[in-house]
Amino acid sequence: MAALRYPAGLGSVVSREVVPWLWRRSKGLRRLATSASAPHRSELDATQHARIAIETLAGAEAKVLYSGDAAHRPDGTDWDYVVAPVGEDWGPGHTKPSIGTVVWSDNRVSVLKRRGAPPGASSGRALVTGYFSFERGHATAGDIEAQQLVTDWLRRSGRTVDVATAPPFLGGVDWRSVAPEHYDCVFFVCGPFRREPEILAMLRRFGHAKRIGLNLTLLAQHEWEDVLDQVFERDSAHTARPDMAYGADCAKVPVVGVCLREHSGRSDEGDALIAELLGSRALAAVPIDTRLDDLILDGNDTGLRTPAEVESLIARMDVIVTTRLHGLVMALKNGVPVLAIDPGNEGYKICRQAAAVGWPAAIALHNADSATLRLALNYCLSEQGRRDARQCGERGAASIESLKNDVLAAADTLLRA
Repeated sequence: MAALRYPAGLGSVVSREVVPWLWRRSKGLRRLATSASAPHRSELDATQHARIAIETLAGAEAKVLYSGDAAHRPDGTDWDYVVAPVGEDWGPGHTKPSIGTVVWSDNRVSVLKRRGAPPGASSGRALVTGYFSFERGHATAGDIEAQQLVTDWLRRSGRTVDVATAPPFLGGVDWRSVAPEHYDCVFFVCGPFRREPEILAMLRRFGHAKRIGLNLTLLAQHEWEDVLDQVFERDSAHTARPDMAYGADCAKVPVVGVCLREHSGRSDEGDALIAELLGSRALAAVPIDTRLDDLILDGNDTGLRTPAEVESLIARMDVIVTTRLHGLVMALKNGVPVLAIDPGNEGYKICRQAAAVGWPAAIALHNADSATLRLALNYCLSEQGRRDARQCGERGAASIESLKNDVLAAADTLLRA
């Protein structure tokens, strides 16, 4: 039978997802295998419970109900189109006055449009907003973790999600330029809720949608009621919940101590190479100043006041990157791998010190380039690098114990002379 006229865009849904379906029947299970990927999945198991997916039809988002049973009678209004295998009641050309109209059919499946389904309806698209949606909004790492968590929740539940961002955050949409009617749900996530003009303007722009506050500090109990439909506060005068950052699965990165010589000679060249290296991969760089002769107020340039404070910080790093001799020594002493660059303006003392204990990742500046430094950093971050660092530290300590005996013996000899 010839196909009926169907809305623009529906043909791609049918050709991509419906026609290739191989209908396999077994007791209690209908497996729909697709030759092209359905949203987020290449194979769909459909039981008596239907699946709803978001598709683009006629240039707008629509909820498409994929029914795994020809006898299924959809109810409610939480879908715009239904796709079902052909059955006695769903055959080509049939209409269902109480539900809608069949707009496409072949000898395998039918597509029915729900009566009253609005063209261009938002159909399950959510917008996640917060202080990261505004320039100079002072968004914190916790704000971003909360945003990523709720975005993940929504996507896993089957919703299409956009995130409203403003520089320096990238990859989202501008809440001022998107079409408000594309969204049926807007989340304002994380931080104290204040009636600031930009926040109110944003929430009022999406006044037709359900607006939900999440992980907020409520400074006044009723100040949100005209711009938010529901609030799951983090804390208020009446309740307190753990912050959403507890639930965020945030990847951990190496912590790298950066211990640089003050500018002199060719050290600027080394500093530039180090800056390029640190910017080339995900890591947390921690500046560490070893100088103690120029304390300002409560510490040196990085707030450290004593050798114990300097060494304690170095000992807790995953890796040290340095152009200072004692950055190398204190790292190896504590079993921390160290990438050392020797500017060479003091007789290559850093390279000589590394050679004295057998440490390989010390590089003269004239031999340093981006590729060499990346390989050296990879070695420092490896288990082999950490084992070697411990051994070098032990080797250095044993050598100093021997030096102690030699010094004391020499002193005795001189005193007796």
